[in-house]
Amino acid sequence: MRGLVCGSSTAPVSASGKRCFLAMRRSRSRWRPAPRSSSSWAFRTSGSGLADEVDALLENDEALLLDEHEGLTSAQREELRARIPELRALIEELQTAAIPETIQHDDLHDGQIFVRDGQHVIADWGDSCVSQPFHTLTVTLRALAWRHGLEPGAEPLLRLRDAYLEPYGASAALAGLAYRTGTLARALAWHRHLQAREPEHWDREDAESVSYGLRLFLENGPIGTWE
Repeated sequence: MRGLVCGSSTAPVSASGKRCFLAMRRSRSRWRPAPRSSSSWAFRTSGSGLADEVDALLENDEALLLDEHEGLTSAQREELRARIPELRALIEELQTAAIPETIQHDDLHDGQIFVRDGQHVIADWGDSCVSQPFHTLTVTLRALAWRHGLEPGAEPLLRLRDAYLEPYGASAALAGLAYRTGTLARALAWHRHLQAREPEHWDREDAESVSYGLRLFLENGPIGTWE
């Protein structure tokens, strides 16, 4: 829900990564996006459908900006095609954890969290979707690494990851699977965003975000990798 009205008394949370994750943990059980019909939560970013959507996206030269500046190269596309079976295996392994899918914000960072009347308010649900909940770590850890100048895989990022996982009793390995597949989910989210417009009206940076997410999957860097 883009442009959530928080009121004049709402103040942004500090850019501190610790405060960001405390807000996430304390407010998890109280998140209340505006009611929608069940059919409006149509976009899913996990499960077998994720691999099918990536496979279909690879046929779309225009969406990939194939062989253009900041686009996907033909060689990278072929590598991704060859790794679709690997992607399906990653998704299957993630599903064995039996952690239920839920409504997931998918663009959660400190710029989206505000304090009003002593309570945390999480804004901008425009990218929200039904997803494996650990997919939220993809954007959150990437944004914190960028904002604080942290190296990918740095100890502060690992501690923040573990703070998020602790209530679930889940392993770091499971979070790693979600983080990696989450890069593809974000690429698909950008692709859906662009499909609502004619190509001549695409913002170039938005268009480049599709190939960006695909490349991050291929690079398979540590958590917090954003370039």
